[in-house]
Amino acid sequence: MLFRTSILSTLAILAIVNVAHAGLSITKATKDATVVNSVLKTCKACPKSECTRCTRGYEDTLDISSNPNANPKLKSTHRALIGFRLPDVPVYEIEACYLEFPDFIRARNSPIELKFAFTDSDWDEDKVDGRNAPDLTFPFKRVEVEAGSKNIGLVDATVACTQGEVNGEFSIYIEAADGSIKLPSRDAGYPAVLHVITREIDYEFHN
Repeated sequence: MLFRTSILSTLAILAIVNVAHAGLSITKATKDATVVNSVLKTCKACPKSECTRCTRGYEDTLDISSNPNANPKLKSTHRALIGFRLPDVPVYEIEACYLEFPDFIRARNSPIELKFAFTDSDWDEDKVDGRNAPDLTFPFKRVEVEAGSKNIGLVDATVACTQGEVNGEFSIYIEAADGSIKLPSRDAGYPAVLHVITREIDYEFHN
């Protein structure tokens, strides 16, 4: 099962956040891509065979990998870049945000640490590559995925979604400290999901 049911996700999230009169909005990723950072010139399908020139925004998978101990001449990383647009709610009413991802294409046999970073949404799926992708602006979460796990689990992204652009857009990077995983992508029909919890604001007016 690539996603938990919406009911189970909703119950899990509302159990985490204890807010009176809380509301929950669910929105799907608007775009995603794999960004390759590599000095290698072994990607024959890419322009000039340079891996960093590959545009991988319309593939069925998101690749996340790192080999930090590799020879610098062989070092290569793959990051998932995912864009979201917040639902039409004022930022000051946002109590919390949680990210949910589809199951891994293949469960890992060993633990893996994943790092999440906030970035801007000035990129397009058909153009983004390792040379023009946005910078990792603000790391906000580390998640240790246990061996045998089928998915990442809910990830608190409150800091990211409350720092988004004026139009409500923001993006995140996912990178591995070491090792690799693959996720189904938006193009495969399994976009990442953003759960936004809002609180009801009581206004008082005095003459």
